Amino acid sequence: MSSAVPSTDVSVVIATRAPRTSSTPLPATRPVRIFGPERSCRSATGRWSREAISRTAPMTARCSSWVPWEKLSRKTLTPARTSLSSVSGLREAGPTVATIFVRRMAESIDFPAMENARKDRREFVKAVAGAAAVSALARPARAQVAAGGAPRIRFGVIGINHGHINGQVRAVQQGGGELVAFHAKEDDLAAGFAKAFPQATRVADEREILEDPRLQLVVSASINDERAPLGVRVMRHGKDFMVDKPGATSLEQLAEVRRVQKETRRIYSVLFSERHENRAVCRALELAKAGAIGRVLQVVGFGPHRINAPSRPAWFWDKARFGGILCDIASHQADNFLAFTGSTRAEVVASQVGNLRHPDRPAFEDFGDVLWRGDRGTGYARVDWFTADGLATWGDGRLTILGTEGHMEVRTNVDIGGRGVGNHLFLVDRKETRYVDSSDQPLLYGQRLVSDVLDRTETAMPQEHCFLAMELVLTAEAKAQRLRLAG
Repeated sequence: MSSAVPSTDVSVVIATRAPRTSSTPLPATRPVRIFGPERSCRSATGRWSREAISRTAPMTARCSSWVPWEKLSRKTLTPARTSLSSVSGLREAGPTVATIFVRRMAESIDFPAMENARKDRREFVKAVAGAAAVSALARPARAQVAAGGAPRIRFGVIGINHGHINGQVRAVQQGGGELVAFHAKEDDLAAGFAKAFPQATRVADEREILEDPRLQLVVSASINDERAPLGVRVMRHGKDFMVDKPGATSLEQLAEVRRVQKETRRIYSVLFSERHENRAVCRALELAKAGAIGRVLQVVGFGPHRINAPSRPAWFWDKARFGGILCDIASHQADNFLAFTGSTRAEVVASQVGNLRHPDRPAFEDFGDVLWRGDRGTGYARVDWFTADGLATWGDGRLTILGTEGHMEVRTNVDIGGRGVGNHLFLVDRKETRYVDSSDQPLLYGQRLVSDVLDRTETAMPQEHCFLAMELVLTAEAKAQRLRLAG
C-alpha cells in the first residue's frame, strides 16, 4: 500500500497483516487518523501494521474495534461480539456478510496495488477484514442540537392529527433542527403536543408559519386529504415539506404536488416510518445493498393494524378523507418494495380492497392487497385492520426480501412466540440462518433530510422515489376490485 494519505474529513482505516518469521521483530504501531486528529492504535497481539486511507464518505472510524481476521473467518463470531458491536450487520451476520462489506468498500477506494490484491481475493480479504469492515461500517454521529448550540435549521409544524407527528418532529430535531412554532385547530391535540414540545409556540393561523422567514421546513401530520394541498402551499411559500404517509389521497392531488415541486424545486418528503424509523428494516436494507442475499427479486410486506375503534376520529372511517386502505397503510410497503429492489419504474398488476367486518361503516376499508411489478423486482403487500387484542402490540408486521442467494425476514414490531415486542431481523444464506441484532442501528432520515434542506440534495430519499411510492398506492386504490366474501 502507498504511504500517501490524502487529507479529507473522514478516515477509513485499513489493516494489513505484516509478514513475520521467527526472526522478524513485531512491527511498530503506526499512527492513524481517527475522527480527524492523529491517534495511535495498538492491537492486542501487536502483529498488525496500519495505514489510513481517507475518503469523503458518511462514516467514521472507531479505534476500539480492531479484530484479527482469523476471528472473522470462523463459522461463529461469538469471540468477537464485543469488538464488533458497532458494526452494521456483523455482530451476528457472520463472515460471509463481513467479506461482502469489506470487499465492496475496499474495491471502491482504488488505492495502489489494488489490482494485485484483487487477483487473490482470499489473501486480500484476510488482509483487510479485521479493521476495514469495522471502519467502513462505523456510524455517522447524530447531529442533534447540543444545549446552547446553534440549530442547523428551524422548522414549524402545521397539523397534528396523527400521532406520527411526534416521531417526525424528533427525527428533524435529531438531525439538528429547532422546532419554533406549531399550528393546530384542535385544542385537545394542541395541549398534548405543547406538553411534548414546550419550546414551540402555538400560533393561531398557519400563515404565521408559512410567512416566517426564519423557517426552512414545515412538518405535518394533518388529516390525510389535507396534506397534499398544504404541501403545495408550503412549497409556494419557498419552504420544504415533510409529511406523514400518505402524502396524497388522489392521483389528482399527486399531479398537482408534482407540478408545484417541479416549479419551485422544493423538497416534498414523506416519512415512511416502517422503514425510516425501524432499525431492523434499515439494517436489512444495508445488507441487501451489500449483496448479502444476492440480487433482490421480490419484496413481500404484511401490515396488519389494530383498529381500536373507540379512539378513532370521524375522518378515520371516511375513505374520501383517509384515501383508502392501500393509499394509507400500504404506503409503507410500496416504499420498501422500491427501496429494496432498487426499481425506478413500476406498475400495479392487480389490487383488491374490502370492508369485511365493519358493515356499520360503509365508507371504510379494512382489508386490501396489491401486486406490483418493477423494472428490478416484484412486490406484494397485504394490509388490514384485524390485529387481535391478544397481541402485545398494534400489529404483527412482516417484511420478507427474497434474493438469488438467500432471503431476509424482518418482524417489524414483534416476534410472536419468540423474542417478544421489538423489531427483529433474520438472514438466511447458503451457509446458515442468523439473527441479526439491529439495536445499534442509527436512524438517519432526519439528519439526512436536514442536510438536504441545507445542501439541496436528495440523501434522505430521492424525490422521484417518494412520488413513485405515492403513485403506486394511489393507482392500486383507484384500480382495486371490491372484495366481497360469502357468509
